[in-house]
Amino acid sequence: MKVIIVGFGVAGKHYLKLLRRKKITNIFVLDKNKIPKSNFYRSISFEQIKKEDIFFDFAIISSPSGSHYEHAKFFLTRKSNVLIEKPFVLRLDHANKLVMMANKK
Repeated sequence: MKVIIVGFGVAGKHYLKLLRRKKITNIFVLDKNKIPKSNFYRSISFEQIKKEDIFFDFAIISSPSGSHYEHAKFFLTRKSNVLIEKPFVLRLDHANKLVMMANKK
């Protein structure tokens, strides 16, 4: 299973701990800031994902709330299962679009 955590602040680090507790080893972290090196995850960028056409079984969106919609949409179009940290999104039309996309996938 391949999992990506988008956003590596307090919530992202919390999800990393949960994944490690469940013995998940194929973890990637994406953040706009520099990410410390670790043996528990690999750092990756949106450019690498697009260029190498990488698929993730699960995407955990824990980036700032204003970017939840775009990040979730990106991974839903790539057929990943998506979990979004609260708040889900900031606009009702974005919520409806993401739910429709998820239901189609």
